[in-house]
Amino acid sequence: MNTKAWIVVGVLTLFSSAGHAQSKHFNADGYILSQATEDAAAAAGDPDAMWEQSARWGESPSDAVVAELSRAGMTGLDTGGALAAWRKEYGQGLREPTPATAALLRQRAAKDPPGLLAIQFEALALTGQWEPPYDGGTPVPNLLVLAKRGEPAAIAFLCRTAGLPFILMRNHAPFCAKGVALGQPESAYHLARLHHGRADDFHDGFIDKIDEALHIKPSLPRALALYRQAAQGGHAGAQARLATLLAAGRGVKPDPVQARELAERSAGAGWPEGQAVLGILLLKGQGGPADIGRALMLLDQAARSGQRMAQFTLATLAFRGQYRPRDFLDALTWVRLAQLSRRGDPPEAEADALLLEPLRRTRHVARTIGNPVLDLDARIKAATLRKELHESGEWQLEKPVW
Repeated sequence: MNTKAWIVVGVLTLFSSAGHAQSKHFNADGYILSQATEDAAAAAGDPDAMWEQSARWGESPSDAVVAELSRAGMTGLDTGGALAAWRKEYGQGLREPTPATAALLRQRAAKDPPGLLAIQFEALALTGQWEPPYDGGTPVPNLLVLAKRGEPAAIAFLCRTAGLPFILMRNHAPFCAKGVALGQPESAYHLARLHHGRADDFHDGFIDKIDEALHIKPSLPRALALYRQAAQGGHAGAQARLATLLAAGRGVKPDPVQARELAERSAGAGWPEGQAVLGILLLKGQGGPADIGRALMLLDQAARSGQRMAQFTLATLAFRGQYRPRDFLDALTWVRLAQLSRRGDPPEAEADALLLEPLRRTRHVARTIGNPVLDLDARIKAATLRKELHESGEWQLEKPVW
């Protein structure tokens, strides 16, 4: 073997051993295993690391950590006593909280969309009545009564919330059919999502509601018919979803031209999934001429709104150095943001048919770079960007995963 070959082997061996040493800090899913590395991330100001640290090691966050989380808009600890206070007041016979408790409840609801309290405040705007503290079943019994009387707004509300993890589907889902019968595009869209039954359409995954799945029979043909009905009624979400299915050829014959038309309408209404699908179609020149500049602009808009497919697309492009300079930090940042984003966008199987490179490979390669410093930098950059977007109103933060 010549000298040049030995140099190459030596470099590869060094890179491999370094990567192995660094990757011991992470598991196969890219989560930190080392307490020292988690401490470093928390000390650097990564709010998610702060939460993970306190949860994993059984310690209450320090005042400094709580303050940092509050600045990042990612904590309800300062209003943690609000629910207990409201429950106590309700037990004492009050049917609406005291002004002080109500103010704390509103603060907490604003920090946790689309959580249980946020749902109750939406119901309050419709019924004019405070809902009792949640104790199982439905968090909006007063609104349920209104829906049973045939109030269209209440019916649409119950259908829209049927797939949330803290909702018993059997209490809410039946109102979707009533909404469809009333000609409500929103109800048709949400009933379509329930028939579609994809895990990525639900915040905690449809698998967590498997015991209730029989209340809505999985049927892609039925879902497609409802998506079409809602899209014809002008629902931007249905237009985006139908565009995704038509572009990927999922359950229908691929039709990039119609997909692009629907995506244009959805993106024009500001729907993030529509922006993402249109961006990808423009990027690939499907359904019409390619427009790289506009495609990247749309993908960036959707990604900054928390749309996971757009975030993974930008990660793919940054990792490959396509249309933009290669940037591993940018790629890892978007991967991290996508992991923390809410669900509600096309799953991997459908997105793979649209992207230039499968998302699975992008995530796998990004995770196995095995560089804790690069990963930590990406976590901090992602946390900072989320904070900026939250403060600007572009992307309401979800609670971090811990």
